[in-house]
Amino acid sequence: MTLVFQAQSLQIEADISETAEDIDVALLKLKTPITELGNIISLSRSKVELSDELGLHGHPAAAISSQQGISVFCTVFDPAHPYNGTKGNLKVNTIAMYSQSTTPSPSGLQPTSGLKGASGGVIATKLGNDSESAVGLLIEDSLNGNALHAVPIFEIARCFPQVQAALERSPHVDRRSPRIALRVGESGRIQWSGSLAPTEISELWDIDPTKQGVIRILVTAKLRELGSLDHALVRLSAYANLKSLRVPDQDAWERRLRSLIDSHREPDKSLAFDTSSNDEHYPSAWQDFDKDELSNLIHQELDRKMLDWLSDELYGCLTNGKSTDIGEKIEVNLGSAMWNRWKIWEVALQENTELLRHFLSRVFDVDASAPVANSNFVSIGFCTNVRKQLLLATLFALALDAAGISTNPKARDIGNLDVAEQSGHACGISKRSQQDLRRFATSLDWKSDVVFLPYLQTSLLHLYLRSVSMTRTEGTKDHSLIQTLPIALTAEDEFLDALALGAKGVHDFYERKRAERDSRLSDLTLPSRTEPLNA
Repeated sequence: MTLVFQAQSLQIEADISETAEDIDVALLKLKTPITELGNIISLSRSKVELSDELGLHGHPAAAISSQQGISVFCTVFDPAHPYNGTKGNLKVNTIAMYSQSTTPSPSGLQPTSGLKGASGGVIATKLGNDSESAVGLLIEDSLNGNALHAVPIFEIARCFPQVQAALERSPHVDRRSPRIALRVGESGRIQWSGSLAPTEISELWDIDPTKQGVIRILVTAKLRELGSLDHALVRLSAYANLKSLRVPDQDAWERRLRSLIDSHREPDKSLAFDTSSNDEHYPSAWQDFDKDELSNLIHQELDRKMLDWLSDELYGCLTNGKSTDIGEKIEVNLGSAMWNRWKIWEVALQENTELLRHFLSRVFDVDASAPVANSNFVSIGFCTNVRKQLLLATLFALALDAAGISTNPKARDIGNLDVAEQSGHACGISKRSQQDLRRFATSLDWKSDVVFLPYLQTSLLHLYLRSVSMTRTEGTKDHSLIQTLPIALTAEDEFLDALALGAKGVHDFYERKRAERDSRLSDLTLPSRTEPLNA
């Protein structure tokens, strides 16, 4: 046969190795070396979009005896076109394109419209370095008009393991590739290669967890060798819907994953480890990153994913009738005002990654002054428990803001909010060490002026009055408290009723709590000084 490629042609011999009738493609085993063709296009699953301009390289037409190849441009009008052409057995969506080019004709004859007979040509996309990446093979030209149909490379790879292996060795960034690979280079820096760039990594949290993931992650370094990157990779992998994770130290990873269960933030789907002994093919192109740089980049992308989800969920709850899981329906006008306040919050959180980081870290910590560190974020993942805790804590804080008590995200030493120029703490914690919040709330040192506790179904003050001995300490009129408690907005019936009443109900509830706190402060007996202060 004649192999024609980018205006070059070569007579070769080949055996048909395998065929795939569903996509009308055959795999050939060459008998003739093709070293004479110097410019070879690599395979890729690079994503094809509407209106992309692709190159078609192939033979001009089956009816033409010319040995010269053609290279023409085609424009995509449907990246996933349900095939309805003349090949009745074709069961695949094709890349549908059109071309303004015409088919060459023998001397003296009029050129025909379209590119009839051009089946088999390579459909390629240009890369930034002027090289090309093959995204499909042309299987049919239209008999009327200039429409062309190509089978995507990723569909061909599903039929032929050899093509799949070639894809995994390709240096091209491949958005549909089934693998991400990481290793530690000789300089100690992290090397990354695969289908998703680090700035796109949150896409792994988009996949429906009820379906089997297609992405595999390969980490060739042990967890202890990753430095500050270990927390980011555990967080990413634990909550992603992966096909598998392949690591050299599975026991170390499993211990980290068990800690997520202990914190009551277990992933919705267990992580599958790849324990096969198959040799891995390594890509030829890697990106270098400093460990701290890559760790921060991954955490930032995952934090933004949490923020995007939260915004979508708040829109549904506050404007579109979706259940909030609070137990009471938020009054319509209050809900609308909460959504308007959220849009202001969202802009501030989007523009300031450190503010978002601070806000999230304190939502998932009962200590209002806990350090904000990467280790805190390992369990802040894309699972049902975490998402619900984040939603409820944010709803409680937004309700107060919408009721006229100024409340805004703030990276304070204490808490994560400013509440009427006081320290505020939106806390979504529901359990600790197998205990509900109600069981350990009285043992905590509440440091903020205002705290939001959507998982405490009683008044924080009343909980203390019931659980602390009346003779335990002195300092207040009834001798019952060992600390000055904050203004607490909890899921007690009175606050849930206020949400149903609207902004005035929430405002009045807060003012009653504030007056109660101020009254107790005025009753607090301070010790008198009996000696000069020893500075």
